[in-house]
Amino acid sequence: MKTTKTTKLLSLGLISLCALSLGVPTASAADPKANNKADVKFIEDDGAVDPEKPEVTDPTDPGTEPQIVDPGGEGGGGNGTRSFNINWISDFKFGEIKIAGKSMTAFAQPTTLNWATEEDGDLTPTGDKTVGLANFLQVTDNTGKNSGWNVQVKGTPFYELDAQGEKIEANTLAGATITLAEPQVVGLAESADLAPTSPLAADKDILDGAFNPVFRAATEKGQGTWSLTWGAESDKTTLKGITIAGDTATGKATSGVKLTVPVTAKPKANKSYRSNLEWVLTTAPGS
Repeated sequence: MKTTKTTKLLSLGLISLCALSLGVPTASAADPKANNKADVKFIEDDGAVDPEKPEVTDPTDPGTEPQIVDPGGEGGGGNGTRSFNINWISDFKFGEIKIAGKSMTAFAQPTTLNWATEEDGDLTPTGDKTVGLANFLQVTDNTGKNSGWNVQVKGTPFYELDAQGEKIEANTLAGATITLAEPQVVGLAESADLAPTSPLAADKDILDGAFNPVFRAATEKGQGTWSLTWGAESDKTTLKGITIAGDTATGKATSGVKLTVPVTAKPKANKSYRSNLEWVLTTAPGS
């Protein structure tokens, strides 16, 4: 043990001697001097985007670059710019409901992102998919204005579709409602202090004929890309109650986007109904 200690002390002594011998050079007033500059300018990517070819950041990996998605009946994007847009909003697929003599409810099934590439103006699926996702809304704000933003939604009453999928104006599901519960905000961990919020109450009907605020960022917040999911597991992206087997999602959704149809709506057997929802992104800051 003594030998070991002596060796260490000698080593330290040599290091100290070297440091003293080499010294640290210092500048003097007489030394020649030069100056330079380091400049940078930031610009906004305000190029237009095609809502039929939405560019989406995978919510399961928010650090990845946005990629083109083939909507394929799963959802769609906004008509903004690369720096300020609704990248994605899921279609709400409630499936089939058995008619009952009481209020009927259903939860929207999961979203699948079908990744694609664009060739000669056409989308070509890559075969890669992100399945079992909770229904979600995604917004990008890379304007550099730091003024905050708001997303509002308004939906029409459910109307009947004819055999060709066209609207039958007179036939609606009076009193049917859609509510959005268990919101979770998804973004980069390093941007947590910039996170937007969801002000919508869990029991608020978004088919009430008015624009309802659903996602918003206060001034100096919301920069980057953010997703808002409804009814996800603790991972914030996988829909509750869904079992994934390969590329197929099976099971039933148990929370999130909820449809309620009162018995007084008198839905018709073997008929399909649809509500059109409009999502609007504005620069007005939230609070």
